[in-house]
Amino acid sequence: MKLATTTEDFNEYTKDHKEMVKYVVESGFKYIDLSMYDIDIPGSPFMDDNWMEYTISLKEYAQSLGATFVQAHSPGMKGNVLINDEYYDYFFDATKRSIEVCSV
Repeated sequence: MKLATTTEDFNEYTKDHKEMVKYVVESGFKYIDLSMYDIDIPGSPFMDDNWMEYTISLKEYAQSLGATFVQAHSPGMKGNVLINDEYYDYFFDATKRSIEVCSV
């Protein structure tokens, strides 16, 4: 069994995903659950034009610390793919993007 914790645990205490990864590793974990709960909030680096570079950089950073991403959580702060409201299109795109991020 691989023991992991989520980057979300450090969301309130950090400024970016690399800092979250650093704290996960400093807490003794070498397996990471990437939380993308807030990917559906405009301004997420996973949703901008450079998302691929950002994701690769995050992966390489984790590897440099001896850690590996083993699971992830898709968006969840705003929107619901079952409800067609003002957030639907962005939430749907963010959900697709979270799957693309996982492919990296």
